[in-house]
Amino acid sequence: MIYVITNRKQAEEGFIGTIEAAAAAGADFIILREKDMKDAALERLAREVKKAISGSGAELIINTSLNVARNVGACGVHMTFADFMECDVEMIRQEFNIGVSVHSLQEAEAAVKKGADYILAGHIFQTDCKAGARPRGIEFIRRIRKALPRVKLIAIGGIMPENARQVISAGADGVAVMSLVMKSANSYEEVKNLAKSLKY
Repeated sequence: MIYVITNRKQAEEGFIGTIEAAAAAGADFIILREKDMKDAALERLAREVKKAISGSGAELIINTSLNVARNVGACGVHMTFADFMECDVEMIRQEFNIGVSVHSLQEAEAAVKKGADYILAGHIFQTDCKAGARPRGIEFIRRIRKALPRVKLIAIGGIMPENARQVISAGADGVAVMSLVMKSANSYEEVKNLAKSLKY
């Protein structure tokens, strides 16, 4: 299972082209995460993204904005741990699946207890997105899986085709990537290679 998190400022192939190629190559979910955009602009972009991935099998998740997710018919919303712990889960889950970013076992346990549908756990490996921050490593995934055997667990942070299988073996159900795809000159091939690495 592959989640591609967007960052339009990194996209070398052009943003919509990158997303379209990633979806065509086998990405399961696109998380639209453009934190500097106001809702109106984000909604316009979300509609473009949804059109670009139409027919690919990939589904759209909106980061943070419930209004945009609702207006474009997204399948889910993704939240920070802090936002999730303050939200009305029962109300949101009537419309959306909810994903939550977690950075500790305690956060993972709290998010699952409150009703998260999946958790994004990281960062696992060294990544430029978290320059200077120590990665949590494979053991972080193992600890979460042991404590929470049924949660949908997605690993993020420095994931590449050459290490992706390690996080799956440790207990992750899938991986999430940003720079690997966004910064690539051939996002289709990057996702294809990543998908292939998860199968073996």
